[in-house]
Order: sequence, then structure tokens, then C-alpha cells
Amino acid sequence: MEGIVLDAANSNSDVMQLMQANNFSVNACRPFIASDGKSYISVPRINAKGEKEFVNVLTNNAATLRYDEWKFIDQQIQKVSLIKRVVVQDLIDQGCTRTIDGYSSSVLQWERMSDTTGASMDMDGETAGQTDGQTFDLQYLPLPIIHAEVGISDRQLMMSRKMNTPLDTTNLEAKAIKIEEYKEDLLMNGASAFKFGGGTIRGYLDYDGAHTLAFQDGTGTHYAWDSASCTNDNVVTDVQNMLSLAATHRSYGPWMIYVPQVFWPKLTTDYKTYGTITLVQRLKQLDPRILDIKVVPLMTAKKVCMVQMTPNVVELVRGMPLTTIQWQARAMGRHNFKLMTIEVPRLRTDANANGGIFVMA
Repeated sequence: MEGIVLDAANSNSDVMQLMQANNFSVNACRPFIASDGKSYISVPRINAKGEKEFVNVLTNNAATLRYDEWKFIDQQIQKVSLIKRVVVQDLIDQGCTRTIDGYSSSVLQWERMSDTTGASMDMDGETAGQTDGQTFDLQYLPLPIIHAEVGISDRQLMMSRKMNTPLDTTNLEAKAIKIEEYKEDLLMNGASAFKFGGGTIRGYLDYDGAHTLAFQDGTGTHYAWDSASCTNDNVVTDVQNMLSLAATHRSYGPWMIYVPQVFWPKLTTDYKTYGTITLVQRLKQLDPRILDIKVVPLMTAKKVCMVQMTPNVVELVRGMPLTTIQWQARAMGRHNFKLMTIEVPRLRTDANANGGIFVMA
């Protein structure tokens, strides 16, 4: 997406050096002007009760914004960042997230484990059980920074203060929305061309561990759901086939089903002529473990994706929330700000290729 950058290390070396000097605290790049006219940063510490708190520390880093101006920017960005979320928000709502210190790590590493033999049952527990050797292989996930830059001029800042009006954050909000769209695109479509540290960022549709199947009309002919030849009963059969494939691969739900916009008109028609439910309502009746069926605007391929909403299948790795920082000005009278986040998807199967992502095309 235009204006959005995905890289393994912060593209601005001054920002990187400043954060390294402050134990990778992003607040080092968020200096603010206090009521005494001096520049401060908020530094985390553990108090006597063992609780995390922030204290203001005098800094030599030149500040541009007042504390209330930083607060207003953060509020506006958090508000607009929710607008474009669909698949990312589903992971958050279902608890499929993992929070880590992402800035000080460039790769997340874990072990993939094969299945083991079953349990035994007897009356005295003395029957010798089976011993087996499980296999493990290392997996890696890059933790790149997604970021974008915005400039605010001295004139904008002075006009806001002189007229006592909120700072115009239109450009910052627009970049925040673009970053959220970028994360949506990563989770749905992946970024297989981005490789770092032995790993690749995959999405639902380009994941090599996804289980695939074809649209059917009952005779072996493939009909996408927007085809005039595709009947409502064909669609029902397609979803039943996905559920059957899920059972084969030990995927027991709950599931979300995602479709492109082009399929939605058919799904919202009456299931039967002059019926009382729509086709999408009928599909949800097939299995109570289907949480919902949603349109994903950034899903352009004519495919259907069903995902088991559990952390052993998919997680949103959250290394840094969407944050605005200040960095050196490139020109007189212009202050540059960077929006940055570390949030990437981790998709998983076990060593026996059982997983919970299913793609129909």
C-alpha cells in the first residue's frame, strides 16, 4: 500500500539509536513540553508494590508537542484504527493474540511437535504404556515494523495553539487507517515475498499449511458463488464439504468464514423463494460452531476461507501497539512523526500437517 513500509529494522537510524539508549522504550521518542516549558519523557518503572507505573523524566530531546497534544493524537488514532478491522479484530475478540516485546526481537521462534501415541486404560495402572519419540522442528516468524510518516508544520501547530482548537490530525488518521488495512491484508493475503531470519509472513490465502478444496455443483463442475450457474444448494454443499474436511484434519471449531464482496449478494438472497431466512443464515445453521460469515474488503480472490479461531491455529503476535513517535526534522519549520506498529499473524499446523485453515477455490 502506498506510503506504508514493512521492514525488519526501523528505517530511521536515529530513532533506533534513541530507543536502544532507553531500553527500547518507545516513549523516548515521545518527548513532551510540560507546564514549566521543559522537555520530558515518560519512563516506566516498578514501584514498591510491584506495579508498573510511569514517571516523567527531564530529557535533552527537543520536544515539539505538549502533553495534551500527544494525548489528543493518541485518542484520534486509536479511534480511527478500529474502522477497517475485520479479520484482525476477530483474532482480538476470540483471544487469539500473543503479546511480546517485539522491538527488541526481530524473529519469533517456536517448536512444532508431532503427535504422540494414545492413552491406555486398565484396572491397576500397571500395564506397560507405549513409549514413542516425538519429533520437533523449529519454526520462525519475522517481526517487522509496519510504519508510515507524517509531517506537521510549525504554522499548523501555532495556529492550533493560538486559536485554542484541537490539532488537525487528518493526515495522521489517514496513515493509521492505511496501516490497519495493511495488517488486514497481511492476515488475509500474506506477504510471502518478505523473508527474514529463516521465516516468512503468511496469510490465510497463501499459507502452505492450509487445506484446500474446490467449489462443487454435485457433478464435479466448479462454480464460484457469484456464478449464475451456482445454486443456493450448491453453496450449502460447499460449506458442508468444508466442515467434513475440517473433521478429517481434527479441526473442531469454532470457525469464522470469510468471503469476498463479490459473493455477498448471493449470500444475502432468500435461501428459498419467498422464504424466511437468507442463504447466509442457512449456512450458519449447518453447524453451531460457525461463529459468523463475513465479507473482507481486501479479499479480492474468488475464494472462501474458513478459519478455526483458536491460538494453536492462528495468533496475532503483538510486539508493539500502533504508536506515534517524533523524529528529527528534515526541513526548517517542519516536524516529522512516524506511526509504527509490530503486529503480524502466526499461522500454525502440527508436524503431521493437521491445521484449522481451509480455502475453497
